[in-house]
Amino acid sequence: MPRHHEYEGACAMHDDSTRVGILYPITTARRLRPRLGTINIVALSFISIALSITACKSAPPAVSEYYGAQIGIVNHTDRYIDSASVDGGGGGNSSGYHAGVANICCVRVPVKWRPGLQLTVWWNMPVNGIPAHKEKIVDVERYDEPGSVYLHFFPDDRVKIVVTNWDGYSDKHPIPPPSRELYENLKKLKRQNRL
Repeated sequence: MPRHHEYEGACAMHDDSTRVGILYPITTARRLRPRLGTINIVALSFISIALSITACKSAPPAVSEYYGAQIGIVNHTDRYIDSASVDGGGGGNSSGYHAGVANICCVRVPVKWRPGLQLTVWWNMPVNGIPAHKEKIVDVERYDEPGSVYLHFFPDDRVKIVVTNWDGYSDKHPIPPPSRELYENLKKLKRQNRL
């Protein structure tokens, strides 16, 4: 039987007849030692990666800060709007003194309103059949919950943007709808001035 000093491993020689643990010849132990270190590093790497993946999977899904909102047009003027859009979304039209529903797709807006929120509005309000394209950067009025985006057009090229879940003609809409009676009265006044 070989002597104690010729073996290395996780054991000790107690006497000639008893060995405890695993013994490797010295040459084999020296060859395995670097491999065992490499194996331990690789094993630790795999464990780390597995834990990282598990941690990623258990994290809650990210909630988007934006959503796609439908666009509605409310025309508070007596002029026809041939087309209107906001930040590239939309393209709807509206007759004079008309409040529509938000059925034009779409514009990307934040779920929560923040100060300084602005959108670019583009519209064409022809004059005597000649296109009159206009563009304006407009502040979005404060809103508390996501909804549809309504573009309100007023005389003198004033534009307001509201986000709401109420249709443009609703009494609960943030800006009252245009008055049809007012529209009819203005038409009468225009006819009287022409006579």
